[in-house]
Amino acid sequence: MSEKTYPRRTLLKGALLGVAAVPVTALLGRAEAAAGPVDPSEPQAKSLGYITDATKVDAKANPNF
Repeated sequence: MSEKTYPRRTLLKGALLGVAAVPVTALLGRAEAAAGPVDPSEPQAKSLGYITDATKVDAKANPNF
């Protein structure tokens, strides 16, 4: 068996790169999981009164707006 030794700095650099890679992969995964635009003709969007353009909201029908 050959005994191979690794310098401490090499191990610390590898550990630092591994720890730094975790947030990067989380950000990449989150970007892919982002939802697309909501279609106002969907049943749930209609029940919530969803409108894509806020200037077209009827103030009498939606007093909380």
